[in-house]
Amino acid sequence: MIVVFLLTFSLITYFDIFASGESKKNELNDLHSKVESIIEGKEDNIAVFIGTADGEIAINEDKVYSSASTIKVPILMEALRQGNQGTLNLDEKVTITSDDITTGGGIVRQMSDDLELSVRDLAFLMIILSDNTTTNMMIDRVGMNSVNKLCDEIGCENTKLQRKMMENPNLGDNLTTAKDMGTILKEVYEGDVLNKEAKQEFLRIMGEQKLGTLSTYRDGTEHKGIKVYSKGGSLGSTGVRHDVGIITNGDKAAYVAVLTEDLSVKEARLAIAQIGESVMDYLVE
Repeated sequence: MIVVFLLTFSLITYFDIFASGESKKNELNDLHSKVESIIEGKEDNIAVFIGTADGEIAINEDKVYSSASTIKVPILMEALRQGNQGTLNLDEKVTITSDDITTGGGIVRQMSDDLELSVRDLAFLMIILSDNTTTNMMIDRVGMNSVNKLCDEIGCENTKLQRKMMENPNLGDNLTTAKDMGTILKEVYEGDVLNKEAKQEFLRIMGEQKLGTLSTYRDGTEHKGIKVYSKGGSLGSTGVRHDVGIITNGDKAAYVAVLTEDLSVKEARLAIAQIGESVMDYLVE
């Protein structure tokens, strides 16, 4: 009787696990179909990478794009790693002078002269308002080579920081792929490059994003419990518009990168927002 009971219990458990696995596989397939539907007719202009515990969705994931401001994500990661190691003091006070100011995105150039901020504040503004002045100051502090070495170490050889913000791209553009961005985000969330405190700081900063598109269709009721930690980027000169981020619901996470080029602003934003909504729907199912 005991043997029969154990055999029956084992079979029931097996079929429950099998059914659960099949269900998640079907849900991922449904998400894949939704993404394909969203980008239909624009496949040559969009790259998508979505990493989940149930598998990956990858479309043009290795196509190299001008990174625009998504390159600020590995800069933040390297800054926090150096903070771990004690080679960068994130609480050091820095005075922003007129010589530091650059054009493009951000708010610092509209603020008072000789503004004093911490290095941590520079990183915060680099991400949440995509401030180019503070980004360039962060690059000076962490080192361009250090950012590129980090990307190489985690298998993101196609992501390269080759110039500061607003410098001539002919000097060497900043580059990335959808897969690389997904890998960077997964390494932050699941890897060991950053310690627990640095990971929390990364999420705190990315979670305050003011310019993101992935979370456009987040519904307070349907997506209750969903959190989005993201960074967008765009360059009018090269027709790119991107958004990358970690989307979570409890202990479930998805690493999402949507890179676009040569689409209208409306088309790019709509595709990114719809993919973000589809991922949020997937995580709450």
